[in-house]
Amino acid sequence: PLPEESVPGLLALLTGEFPSGRYRARQVTTAPKHAATWLNLVLQVDDVPAAAAFFQHQLGLTFEEEWREVGHGVLLGAGRATIELADAAQVAEVDRIETGEPRGNAIRLAIGVSDLNEFAARLQAAGVRPLHHAVDTPWNHRNQRFTLPAGLPVQALTLFEEKEKS
Repeated sequence: PLPEESVPGLLALLTGEFPSGRYRARQVTTAPKHAATWLNLVLQVDDVPAAAAFFQHQLGLTFEEEWREVGHGVLLGAGRATIELADAAQVAEVDRIETGEPRGNAIRLAIGVSDLNEFAARLQAAGVRPLHHAVDTPWNHRNQRFTLPAGLPVQALTLFEEKEKS
């Protein structure tokens, strides 16, 4: 039999018109047809193995693929990816919050981690220099800024950990 005959109210439940309002089917959303599906940041480096080792061992990125047909490349997975666009005033404000002063880095790599203290200790043990102690931000993160090793095209790194929502 049809659902409207065998299960009273099923169609109302699915369309959100259930009288009590207590039970409503979860709305499933999909990405728009022309939405981006992957962000891939490409960094040109002189020493691919050393850079890959740094990102894997110090920052916890996962190895996905390597190629050597022409040159040498490695693809590392980093979970969720976003692009943050900000004007100079916003960048200076984030610098002020994270380091106490504007730094003027046009590009800063920010990586979310599960345990800021653990990752910060791992970086410092590998010789990466912190620019400031960890700070609690107004956007509910705990952040710490570092200078990346020489030879990488991006020098500013922020590690962040999302704080528990209260």
